[in-house]
Amino acid sequence: MERLGKGKDSSRIAIRTEGRILFVSVRDIDWIEAFGNYVHFHVGTGKYLVRSPLHLVERKLEPEQFVQIHRSAIVNVDRVKEIQPYFQGTQIVILKNGAKVVASRSGMLLLQAVLESAGLDRR
Repeated sequence: MERLGKGKDSSRIAIRTEGRILFVSVRDIDWIEAFGNYVHFHVGTGKYLVRSPLHLVERKLEPEQFVQIHRSAIVNVDRVKEIQPYFQGTQIVILKNGAKVVASRSGMLLLQAVLESAGLDRR
């Protein structure tokens, strides 16, 4: 898997699924979920399993577009709809497709920093 995110050659990724190769636009990825040594790419209504640990996927993503908000979750900043308080300092990030992803305290700090730098954090 090449570097994901901006740039002519990195705007799509190839995902092998069910004997075929699916080409997915990086900007269409809603969020990425760790699953052992695999990750699930959540894209619209689809969920695609890829053999790669989350930390390797994270290294290939553009940090201005994708933020690891929990040890098992990376979200596409453009897909964030709202953030709600949850439990003991954690928060729930609700995506535009309705998915709810738990964010740790440190993950929220990272997300808020990216939102602020993009001019999107309006506390």
